[in-house]
Amino acid sequence: MECLIRPAKSSDCETLMSFIKEIAALHNLLHEVVISAEDLKADGFGKEPFFKCLLAEAPPENAGTQDKGVGRQLLAKVVEVALAAGCTSMKFATMEGNRRAKEFYLRLGAHDTTQSEDWHCMEFGKEALQRLVQEL
Repeated sequence: MECLIRPAKSSDCETLMSFIKEIAALHNLLHEVVISAEDLKADGFGKEPFFKCLLAEAPPENAGTQDKGVGRQLLAKVVEVALAAGCTSMKFATMEGNRRAKEFYLRLGAHDTTQSEDWHCMEFGKEALQRLVQEL
């Protein structure tokens, strides 16, 4: 299925939030979503954005995009943007139980560095960040 892949605009922040919440709910992590559409606008579309975002737009009659090539097209565009910016690799994470995502990325040529290179994804939560700053 062909879709339009474009840079997100500040007016897309409500849509982005719905995607974030949908994915979080799918993984029983909705309680961890603490960002808002207003936060996305401030963080991604201000004078010095913290992130860039691409959106894939599919025709409304094609509701549900799994197994229709949209993810592959979106990933290809992300890679195109990364290569144009001089990136030489791309690191990302998937949930342990998300077999479909892992198989998708492996099929496209990614390799799982969890075992082969002993990489582990680390995260400081908000409380740990605050505690770290106070201790310095």
